[in-house]
Amino acid sequence: MMINSSILSLLSDSVKDDRNAVSKKALSDFIESNYFNGKVSDVVVGTSVTRYDILTKPKAIQYFLKLERQFNAFFDTNDCRVFQNGKYVCVEVPNKYIGTYGLKEAISSLQKNSGENSLWVSIGEGLDGKCITYDLTQMPHLLVAGQTGSGKSVFLHNVIISLISQYSEDDLNLILIDPKKVEFEFYRGIDCVREVVTTTDRAVQKINDLCDEMDSRYKMFSELSVRDIESYNEKSDTKLPRIVLIIEELSDLAITSKDNAIKDISRLLYKARACGIHVILSTQRPDSDFMTGKLKSNFQCRVVFSMASRWDSRVALGRYGAEKLRGNGDGIFRSNNGQKNTRFQSPLVTEKEIKAVVNFIKNKRTK
Repeated sequence: MMINSSILSLLSDSVKDDRNAVSKKALSDFIESNYFNGKVSDVVVGTSVTRYDILTKPKAIQYFLKLERQFNAFFDTNDCRVFQNGKYVCVEVPNKYIGTYGLKEAISSLQKNSGENSLWVSIGEGLDGKCITYDLTQMPHLLVAGQTGSGKSVFLHNVIISLISQYSEDDLNLILIDPKKVEFEFYRGIDCVREVVTTTDRAVQKINDLCDEMDSRYKMFSELSVRDIESYNEKSDTKLPRIVLIIEELSDLAITSKDNAIKDISRLLYKARACGIHVILSTQRPDSDFMTGKLKSNFQCRVVFSMASRWDSRVALGRYGAEKLRGNGDGIFRSNNGQKNTRFQSPLVTEKEIKAVVNFIKNKRTK
């Protein structure tokens, strides 16, 4: 789907600062004068983090991975992240001069994607400076985790704007559950937004209705002898839109609904993909009090922002590392069932931009 250029004109550009990188020579001299020989092969300056790729002998890699404190001292920080990436030792260093990744760049990056049976969303900017986009239908569900102030809610706005900027109500229906009552109010009245839910009772009922709709769709598929929504839409005269359920804070819903919502969400996660229903859950920490291991296993893709501890990172991401993220949209995108973890910067989304995009879409409908 093409994005209207008028929408892009309403959004902010990225702002970067090139003063962050230490020269290759300075870091190489530090390494060679103190440790094994190592060559700094690449320096990648991101919005909030700079990555240094060090090429060294295979036998020296394990040694380098233990030098986190020494790299912290060299870069004058406490938050270096040292890890192996193939034949390289990578050192990620927080930038002293932090820029912003603009929503304009994030949304415009979606224009290169196409596909009638896809739902492309912006994830953010990778450390290589390239925009990361992903097809929601291939996820097929997404878990978003991070402590307060890490950037979860802003990321959800980025996802919603990605979707409403591209797809109409014939292609997409959004159901937004907002226990805070303030995050998703902006989107009321948009055609593809089926409902914005702010009360626990209504949220439980809506999730239950979605399970009934899932069962109804599978019955319709059976009558036409098809297996999924793509095949059904090709054969049927009536096209079914994909449905995306977005829940702003799962833990609050789980506590107030006495696990009634969790049971229905579990059903959706287990079997809703083929009928075109996708779930995006946001939570501070997906612990076992309300999210079992079986439930988490349905989230092959996860976006994890700053976590309070190594253990919290392990719970959310399946590995350590998220405890070193800086907050404010600095995150790790886990894809391919954990086989690939990409550090990224989520775009900054302001209230002014949200209102401008929503008003543009509403005005376009009335013309």
